[in-house]
Amino acid sequence: MAGSINPKPPYSLPPPRMINGEIKRADGENSRRYSLSFSSEDPDVRYRIPEILDHGPGAVDLSRLNEMGVVLFNHDSDRVVGKIISARIENNRGMADIEFDEDEFSQTIASKVDSGTLKGVSVRARASSTEEVQPGTTSADGRFTGPCTIYRKWNPLEISIVAIPADATVGVGRSENYKKEDYPIMDEENITTTESTEQTRGDAAAPPAAPPVAETTRSVQSTAQSTDDAIVRAERQRTADIREICREFDIEPDKFIDEGATIDAVRSAVLDHLRKNKGPANVSVQRDEADKFRAAATDSLLLRSGLHLEKIADGAQSMRQLSLRDLMNVCARQEGINNPEMMQPEDLMRQFFTPTAAFPAILDDSVNKSYVEGYKTYPATFEAWTTKGQLSDFKPSRAYTLGNAGEFLLVPEGSEVKHDKTATHARPERQLKTWGRQFTLTREAIYNDDISLVTTIPARYAAAARRTVNRQVYSIMALNPIVFDGTQLFSAAHKNLVTPGTAPSLASLEEAMNKLALMENEDGEMIYSMPKFILVPIGLGNLFRQIIGSVTISVQTGGIINSQSNPLYGRGLEVIEEPTLNVLNENGAIEWYLTADPSSVSTIQVDYLNGNEIPTIRRMEYPGQLGYIWDIILDWGVTVMDFRGMIKNEGARA
Repeated sequence: MAGSINPKPPYSLPPPRMINGEIKRADGENSRRYSLSFSSEDPDVRYRIPEILDHGPGAVDLSRLNEMGVVLFNHDSDRVVGKIISARIENNRGMADIEFDEDEFSQTIASKVDSGTLKGVSVRARASSTEEVQPGTTSADGRFTGPCTIYRKWNPLEISIVAIPADATVGVGRSENYKKEDYPIMDEENITTTESTEQTRGDAAAPPAAPPVAETTRSVQSTAQSTDDAIVRAERQRTADIREICREFDIEPDKFIDEGATIDAVRSAVLDHLRKNKGPANVSVQRDEADKFRAAATDSLLLRSGLHLEKIADGAQSMRQLSLRDLMNVCARQEGINNPEMMQPEDLMRQFFTPTAAFPAILDDSVNKSYVEGYKTYPATFEAWTTKGQLSDFKPSRAYTLGNAGEFLLVPEGSEVKHDKTATHARPERQLKTWGRQFTLTREAIYNDDISLVTTIPARYAAAARRTVNRQVYSIMALNPIVFDGTQLFSAAHKNLVTPGTAPSLASLEEAMNKLALMENEDGEMIYSMPKFILVPIGLGNLFRQIIGSVTISVQTGGIINSQSNPLYGRGLEVIEEPTLNVLNENGAIEWYLTADPSSVSTIQVDYLNGNEIPTIRRMEYPGQLGYIWDIILDWGVTVMDFRGMIKNEGARA
């Protein structure tokens, strides 16, 4: 037989094969579906031994593509741009129908395909059987002539749209964007050859010798053949390394490959390029092993404490069994401390009092991550109806606003246009204050493996921060302070107080809405505030939801009850129940409020320092104290911006 087949799975194909310019829309100009060719039997001739993908019956296993296949960009598993609808073999070519996703990045890639900017299509595959065909001989099925390597059984894993074809002149090449470690070179020891030393190294013009029988093939492997194989492997490695280096610094690799440049020569050329261009053109920063370990250790602590993480760092699950003391020992060994398990925790903690130490940095990350998660998940209701602002410092800040322009006046013929003077109105004074807490991780906590001090406790402080802001906002509503104009927030002077109060009803809610709608600005003109939120203590929510959510209402006229359409149904009102109002209610009445949409009138505003809503966490170590101390601070200020967007009903006594 002219060739021999070696079924020793699994091993990967060399870098992904690519078909250039074989992609087009499948159906309709506006469709997201495309038809493409992703593989063929054209030989890849860039290496000494051409390589061929067999597309004959039973050669290609398309089950994975058809069951769970995806379309990537440049073989990057984090950049999925579409799905594979169906894959098939037609005329010895791999064909597929795909559909691009609707997100912005995927549509960007699709548009580049439409414009012709991106033409390359590449497939990543794994082979389980190969056939080596020697020079002057034919393959077992008589379809291919040696020398070549045929991948007889292979399994496509994904299809990619690629940016840079390796060899556009022949139509078949490989994507430039691959990592050599992801595509190991074929294990040459597992490939059986069928030619003698004379066939390998003889004159190409001489007629090939008759192929030897299979029994003698293994016995005639020569040193020359092994040397040839080593040369092939070395050349493949050199080419892959050069492409990897050049891609990182946006340098064309083909010149170095064609001239036979060494890796050292390429590195030297890259340095010259950087000197001339004052820095790398396209350097991607990779996380080193220390960063990966730190991320995994941080997530392992959070997982142990029961916190939910949307994305878990690699290796975190395997580190969950480590106690705080175990983790401290691992960090110490990584930093060159011998036998840390023989040391006391307090001695190790002193070793870690440096900015670059891993163990306290892991604790910092755990505290920060748990705090942020806790801050985001606390159910504060004030953000729905207040406005959000920012200040750049702690000095009192007062803005001014121009009043409205006067109405246009009739100008009789021959008369002058009347001059108008716009008034200037001072706005409320805003100022930030700093709020915070402090907690400690002691040596006893490390002995006791009390991870809650760096996970659960920070999350509770986060909830406390939002709870504090929430309480301050609703305290203004309930305690009714004097505001910027020297009058109580809710008062007869402000026309925003219903007293004596009434129980929730259609009539009382309409009264509050009318008061809000008739509010005037400083110049005596209507401001057209839009009623939006009904703020109530726990216990009134369902009653208000019935009032605004019923399509019809019952009305009694002359002793007869009739059903009429509800004028408040569909008005866009929302009910917010807040337990803080229950706590702050001191007069026994069940007070409730109506506020305007914050886009029409700003009522209460919460300002943050430079817009930062997430607290700052700072670790400190005090000499003589066996533990780590964290300060948690957040800068904010709560200000009544305008009384015209709020109505208070004193409510009926409970």
